[in-house]
Amino acid sequence: MDFKNIYNNQLYERYNHPHHKVILKDFSHESGVYNPSCGDKVSLQVELVDGIVKVAGFQAEGCVISGGSADLLLGYMLGKHIADAQSLTKDDIFTIIGMPLGPNRLRCAFITVEALQNIAQKHQEQGA
Repeated sequence: MDFKNIYNNQLYERYNHPHHKVILKDFSHESGVYNPSCGDKVSLQVELVDGIVKVAGFQAEGCVISGGSADLLLGYMLGKHIADAQSLTKDDIFTIIGMPLGPNRLRCAFITVEALQNIAQKHQEQGA
């Protein structure tokens, strides 16, 4: 199947050549999310300095949308406060990944958002 005809070029390119798909050795927070209905998995590590995402890395298994979105979302979050992840909407995600998604594929993109929100929650609970 030619995924280039299904997904936009940016999403496909970031799935195949991710910028942030690394395992960080030094990080302050991590979170992982698994979607048992499709098998998508994402694991994030971030280094927060005063709540700002300074460095971010991920590992992912799954579809083009989950992997490409993970890379694009981490790039978007660099330099932003982790609390900003709490307010990401589906329209924000569509803008970041460059395409709208139907309800069945929205979860693929939101798996990384959920992991970012978990990190934001942990950060908040630590009183930082």
